[in-house]
Amino acid sequence: MTKFIYRLDLTPEELKEFKDKLDVELLIKFKKIEISEKKIDSMKKASSVKIEATRRKFENSLLRLKEQKIEPTQYNLRKYANISYTTSKKYLELLKIAENNIKGISKNNHRVLDEKEIAELEINDKCIYELEKFLLDEMEN
Repeated sequence: MTKFIYRLDLTPEELKEFKDKLDVELLIKFKKIEISEKKIDSMKKASSVKIEATRRKFENSLLRLKEQKIEPTQYNLRKYANISYTTSKKYLELLKIAENNIKGISKNNHRVLDEKEIAELEINDKCIYELEKFLLDEMEN
């Protein structure tokens, strides 16, 4: 029989909320694993790098589709750039938000954030900011 390990990431407070409702046999199987701050930072950085790479792949795919005069839809991003439907849906939604944010704005009037401010942005907000810069660059070209 194959043995599986299931992981549930909980804070101590979250665990206390439903721990007393669990069966004793199930509680015996619980293992507490400490995760250092260094490991958490490393995981966040890895996620950030992956998200950045995906956004750049999306931008490059938009450029290639534009050069080929193909509409950037979920289907076309999947067919020509091998970007999954869920990823393309997410980034197309973020792209629409970015397009709405820059209506009537030139590159010179776009908000400028330093690296510290960019690092403090939520993931989607950071993507939107980067897509805004991308769109403004494309408008100038």
